[in-house]
Amino acid sequence: DFEDRFSAVPRGPLRASDAVAKAKDIVKAIRKLPNADAFNEPVDWEGLKLDDYLDVIKEPMDLGTILRNLEAGFYTNVEGVFQHIDLVWRNAMIYNMEGSPVHEAAKKLKALSEKKFSELLKESGEGSILDAAKPKDVTFEMKQELVANANELSPKELYGMVYIVTQNCPNSMDSTHEEEVEIDVDNLDYDTFVLVDRYVKDCIAKKKAKKSS
Repeated sequence: DFEDRFSAVPRGPLRASDAVAKAKDIVKAIRKLPNADAFNEPVDWEGLKLDDYLDVIKEPMDLGTILRNLEAGFYTNVEGVFQHIDLVWRNAMIYNMEGSPVHEAAKKLKALSEKKFSELLKESGEGSILDAAKPKDVTFEMKQELVANANELSPKELYGMVYIVTQNCPNSMDSTHEEEVEIDVDNLDYDTFVLVDRYVKDCIAKKKAKKSS
């Protein structure tokens, strides 16, 4: 039981060093959960032949790396630990389709870790989960690359791109002109941007594969 694993975690007022030590206990407990196996070490994208993994996931992260960082004194506060923990789940949910075992496991572990770190952030006086879970920024260069790649898509492929945006970030759609629908890249949230970027790159990769075959 997830809660039972934390029964031995010490309570009381926390200094920064005590809070980080407690965060380490939480990470250790999460790593022992049955559905955490896929997240305990770096994704072996080469062995699994996930050739687009590093194109989609710009900052890989896993629980083993976080634990080693903790043991090396890398983190000075709980927020830093939580941001990396949250990155593990976000990466898994971005790369793996909704409904897949890895995506669903990440979703459950994200909810559990948010609950434990929410309590710890309050105890350490660092704020809340909303303060710590700051979304990543999409750079101007990333937007430029997406637009350039999207220009290579066929009308059918562009329809798929529009569908992804409509389902995930409809406020970035501009349909004021009846004959065409435009996507405002600047209004895409990070997760939707990554989904669209992955879709576009997959389309281009398939075209290249057909040409070379």
